[in-house]
Amino acid sequence: MKSLTNKLVMSVLALVLTGVALSVGVLAWFTINNRATIEAFTGTVQTGEGFYVSLDGNTWKNTLTTTEMQTAAGAVTFVQLTSQDGIALYDLGSSTAATAGFIEFDLLFAGSANLNNIIIDSLTLSGTQTSWIPGIYVPGTRQTGAPDANTPILDYVSNAARVSFQDMITTTTSTIFEQSVGTDTNSLGFGTYATNEAILFYNAIMDTDLVENDFDTAAAALALKPTEQAGNGLTVVVAALNPNGTVISGYTYDTSSLTAIGGSSAKVGAITVRVWVEGWDQEAFNAILSGVLTVNFNFTATA
Repeated sequence: MKSLTNKLVMSVLALVLTGVALSVGVLAWFTINNRATIEAFTGTVQTGEGFYVSLDGNTWKNTLTTTEMQTAAGAVTFVQLTSQDGIALYDLGSSTAATAGFIEFDLLFAGSANLNNIIIDSLTLSGTQTSWIPGIYVPGTRQTGAPDANTPILDYVSNAARVSFQDMITTTTSTIFEQSVGTDTNSLGFGTYATNEAILFYNAIMDTDLVENDFDTAAAALALKPTEQAGNGLTVVVAALNPNGTVISGYTYDTSSLTAIGGSSAKVGAITVRVWVEGWDQEAFNAILSGVLTVNFNFTATA
């Protein structure tokens, strides 16, 4: 049997979003009729020689095709959501878990006995620049004065995107990534109710202000579970590799197939990947949903 390698590589996962063309004076943030749809989900999942990945626990491969990934992700219409833990996602101001509006799929891994953890060693978020014209001057924002009322606001969907990795075997934990600070002028986190730029625009334009308590609850949760920043040269553990036969909720897999892959002491791991637009993010203008989001991440298995 060929020896296992400890490198897993996920190629570019391109999420192409299309939205209604935005006109002068469009309202900031989560305008109801401007939701974006995934037009194409392109990319493959490829592992190193001898290290296998599966979408269903039955068929183990070195490579998952674009078609297979599209089937796993399903048809998704992005809406602005929020999450305190990267596992349960909610509409803003709601206590009912969202069941749509985000990407979610599972990946199962098979590896050798000397490997214990799966880490993210790189994750990048990028997107096309989008713009909207607020039609009003709002103090405290990037606008510098009244003449800026009709100056386009430029931003990227990648600045409000989140990617989480949940260990399906240790189901209570996940790791959340967001765009790194300064990339495409991104700012980290939510800011405060008084400084969050998207909130400032929304409250200035709409008749009813956003509820501060809803924002404060989300911000408090973020303080307890801060995000990781996207980038290269990372060493972020996102899941453990466990003994062959370990129960993976929702899946039944053939333990003998893992033995054929990794020997008598083969190990198994499982991760749920979620991608969403964080509605409380400081860059969460609805205009960004007319852009293109590309998520690129690499897995490495380590002892």
